[in-house]
Amino acid sequence: DILDNPIGTAPGTMLEAEGTLFFCMPGVPRELVKMMDEQVLPRIAARREIKSYSRARLLRTFGIGESNLDEMLQGVPLDAGVELGFRTAFPDNYVRPVARGASAAEAETRLEAACGKLREALGPLCYGEGDETLEVATGVLLRERGVTVAVAESCTGGLVGSRLTAVPGSSAYFLGGIMAYANEAKQQLLGVPADLLAAYGAVSEPVAVAMAEGARERLGADLAVSTTGISGPGGGSEEKPVGLVYVGFADASGGQARRIHFPIDRERHRQMTTQVALDWIRRHLLGVPFELPRIGRRQ
Repeated sequence: DILDNPIGTAPGTMLEAEGTLFFCMPGVPRELVKMMDEQVLPRIAARREIKSYSRARLLRTFGIGESNLDEMLQGVPLDAGVELGFRTAFPDNYVRPVARGASAAEAETRLEAACGKLREALGPLCYGEGDETLEVATGVLLRERGVTVAVAESCTGGLVGSRLTAVPGSSAYFLGGIMAYANEAKQQLLGVPADLLAAYGAVSEPVAVAMAEGARERLGADLAVSTTGISGPGGGSEEKPVGLVYVGFADASGGQARRIHFPIDRERHRQMTTQVALDWIRRHLLGVPFELPRIGRRQ
């Protein structure tokens, strides 16, 4: 049999020999996955008696380590036909409940009940499901509440703004961003006072607050976040080690900042800082306290 490839030029084939089916498909992932769903699995299902059905979902979490996540969910009362799997995809951790039943409907019902219990146990740690990234989840809340946001970035170099604008329709809530890497740029573009920079340094709580407040004021946003830190591998000191970062937040009530230390490589440090900034916006919109990420063992 020829296997149709609706999104590519290379077809697949199925060969039956001595009761065994052999499938050959192109290796391009998006083509292979679609053909697997539409061409291969239906042919296999048609030739076997299905006695058990399974359904699965992916719950996305941020702010807790994988081992702590497993421990946290140990006491959740799940049906006998439900199993949990865990997977790390930095900077997130995923929970994958799999439900089985005698019918597809039974498996789906069990899965729905399990996801409800898991979400309740996880609370704000769970930000999305399936392909829903943190920037998508945050964007949905911004749009629903009619809130606009701006960003002021130093160590993340535009990553926060890039992720926010990666979501289609983000112009409804994202007003703009200012990437102020040098101290002079922080002063001229964000209005950070020179005496503040001289007294505390660029990587400090007062400067992070001033950056967020400056971005909010200059861009006319309802709220703003800022990032300033030492992503490394050099540039640290005993007082301000490599990995130190301040994330700032400002709204109509004023500004605040958090000091965080991520002793990881430069690329992951910037990713983690960006994730923290997005998560702060999300938690603010949900009306829940902003908690710093617990990476590894819970202290």
